Amino acid sequence: MNDFGETYRSLSDEELLKIWAERSELLSAARLALSEELQRRSLTLEAEMIPESKSAESGIPEHNAKLAFYIAGGFAALFLAVILLVGNKTPDTSPFILFLFVALFGIPPFGAFWMMYMSIRYEKNPLPLIVLAFLPFTFLWYYFERVRPGKVRRTRDFA
Repeated sequence: MNDFGETYRSLSDEELLKIWAERSELLSAARLALSEELQRRSLTLEAEMIPESKSAESGIPEHNAKLAFYIAGGFAALFLAVILLVGNKTPDTSPFILFLFVALFGIPPFGAFWMMYMSIRYEKNPLPLIVLAFLPFTFLWYYFERVRPGKVRRTRDFA
């Protein structure tokens, strides 16, 4: 607990309050040290007014509209793939058609496996994200909205 206390003493008040908003993600020792540091700095009143973040607990995204956009884009790409198949476009017709076939049929399975791997390894509640991985091209949403901004924890807490 001394390590947590030393770390929290070196942070600014704003940084402590940001961490307090994500307190559900903290280990119990870290949460206790953070609470003690907030009391030491007389920030308990401000900390009580900050609601606990729900997005980190559920594993479900905060911005469902962005997710819906990515899902719609994935199904549009799937629709394009069906049109290519029905229109008798074969990859030997042109290099562009070959590229489209690879992009529409080759990349999504690898992206889905990557998304499932990352969810199982780093997410607190991976099941909703594993289900999302079965929709076409949702791995792009996962990368741009969760991995790239740093919302995925890179360390695991083992009980």
